[in-house]
Amino acid sequence: KEELIDPNHRVAMTMLTFPLEFLYLHQTIFSINFQDVYGKNTPTINWLRRFSKENPSDQIYWYTGADSVIPQEKFGGRCEIEVEWTEGESLMRDWNFYILPRQNYPYPSQLSLPPKFKFLEMEQLPDVSSTDIRERVAGGKLFEHLVTPAVASYIKRFGLYGWKGR
Repeated sequence: KEELIDPNHRVAMTMLTFPLEFLYLHQTIFSINFQDVYGKNTPTINWLRRFSKENPSDQIYWYTGADSVIPQEKFGGRCEIEVEWTEGESLMRDWNFYILPRQNYPYPSQLSLPPKFKFLEMEQLPDVSSTDIRERVAGGKLFEHLVTPAVASYIKRFGLYGWKGR
């Protein structure tokens, strides 16, 4: 959404979203690739193939929210990944995913997930979108409870999304 704010602000807020404990989780090497921030969106399948080719001895996992794997009537009982993501059936069948819990959706352990799908034992993520947060900031409403303290401070410091203060 390049029309919203400078991509460098989006990169900074992404980094400020992850607590240090997450980065040390299971002594996993954690990396974030920001290439799409500065250009058009790359399909997940392309990233997975690239990462697998670059790291042939590693297990690669993609993560997404539980809302992406919930069977939906509008998709004929299939999920968003299968229907709307590029090569979704291959993603569901052949690739490793971590599913993050989301409020107002079944906890991932209650879902019939493919064998290569795992879920993280954690609090459910709030049922809020980035659009909701931007609208709250612009409207002068409370938003701080929906982002990390570091992200809230960053938004205020740089006056992002129309922040004028309260």
